[in-house]
Amino acid sequence: MKISEIFPSTLFNLPAGLNSRGEKFLYQSGILRTGETLTLFDLGVKLFQNLTEFIEDYLILTGFKKIMQKYPTFTDVVKEVTSPKQLPLFFYSFSSGGFHLHMYAIGEKKSYIINNAINYMLERYLRDMVDVGRGNEKLSKAVMIPNAPFKFFYCSSCGYSTTADYPLTYSVNTLLPGEEKPMERVYTPAKRTIKDLCEFLGIKPEEAVKTMIYKAVTEKEEEEYVAVLVPGSRNIDEKKLKVALGVQKVELADLETVERLTGAPHGFAGPCGLKGIKIVADTEISRMKNFVAGANVKDYHLINVNPGRDFEIDLLADIKETVEGDCCPVCGNRITQSEGIIIADWERVIYQSNEIEIGVLYLDNLILAMAEQHCDEQGLIWPEDIAPYKAIVIPINAKDENQINYAMKIYEELNKIMPTALDDRTQSPGVKFKDAELLGFPIRIIIGPKSLEKGVAEIKLRKTEEKVDVELDKVTEKVCEILGLPPKSDVEF
Repeated sequence: MKISEIFPSTLFNLPAGLNSRGEKFLYQSGILRTGETLTLFDLGVKLFQNLTEFIEDYLILTGFKKIMQKYPTFTDVVKEVTSPKQLPLFFYSFSSGGFHLHMYAIGEKKSYIINNAINYMLERYLRDMVDVGRGNEKLSKAVMIPNAPFKFFYCSSCGYSTTADYPLTYSVNTLLPGEEKPMERVYTPAKRTIKDLCEFLGIKPEEAVKTMIYKAVTEKEEEEYVAVLVPGSRNIDEKKLKVALGVQKVELADLETVERLTGAPHGFAGPCGLKGIKIVADTEISRMKNFVAGANVKDYHLINVNPGRDFEIDLLADIKETVEGDCCPVCGNRITQSEGIIIADWERVIYQSNEIEIGVLYLDNLILAMAEQHCDEQGLIWPEDIAPYKAIVIPINAKDENQINYAMKIYEELNKIMPTALDDRTQSPGVKFKDAELLGFPIRIIIGPKSLEKGVAEIKLRKTEEKVDVELDKVTEKVCEILGLPPKSDVEF
């Protein structure tokens, strides 16, 4: 490939909206461009082909069969199974213009074949991946990138991570130390909010409990009202609540229903004395002592309320919004909010009595993550096995016939063995070198007047910046040695 033929050309004035360094380099290099859709151009297509070739070779080697589907679904595959003796079966297919790879493992009990396959394929090119829990037997594999759209929580102590939009498994904490005081009813005129209540009583929000009445709707459209309790300093996470209750939908009850169920207007509901309604409490409530809660009477609250003594909890679960600084449910250290992109999704489901492992690999995001991790201040540094071109030959002066002739001979010889590029442009050496670094070619071969006087070419490695002068008739042999390929040379200089 001649650099003058590559479309589109490199850019140095980038549009707004490109967040990460890797994304900027991909756009700047012309490997991809974004507009109405994501488009891979010459170099991007070559990179993508190299990447998918490795992936398909690995999958086929490990027993996967390729299928083609208009829309990705495992159900059409499962219904073709006529006997348990046919199982297990492993399939893969591409969708979304080839950018998404779908994998199915059918009938393999408690296996992690697809999960392990995804890990193997990703770990070849990426480091510091995070398995982000998204529920029981469901996770996303992410790479941390600043300002990226995927938000999750991460524990740097033990590596646990989660999207926190489902109940986390916390052990039930022991009660806070201290004596349980007698419960009392106090007058709190028009103090409907936690803020107003705390200011009036001179307490902290974490010393009070919010009680909200929710309507839960099952898949069969059956309705049930529940009283939901969280510490006064926290908000209810409705996604978690829905999962904890095992229902299709949850929504706040209207004001009329709240008053009918609690006997008091909105803002004065509490758990004590409620009848005919389930009480769902956040796990943190189980260790609180002598807190403030609504009295179920207009303009009144109760102080020194204690669970177990003053009311019973029907369901205890993590239902508060997770925030940075919360305890890790695994090791107890603090979790922080992180940002990244999802490279793959994995889950296990049961369908028609068959256990099915499902995986999706997002190749567009994989390329972005690779660009982010394989680059420096000058540009991209592609791994040798997936680089669009393994080497680039650069004559310093494309108008110098002698330089061009030698560069062309080396280019043609190398191109018989490996994909090689030739910078045939009449640009300045500085521009050529800068573009070579930006595009991430593993090996740069420079032909200039000084090197020709010595009968050598300069070989420079993109990854290590190491330079070496090599005799012109030994260039191909040296490049093959660097890349671990068998030497082959039949060109005379």
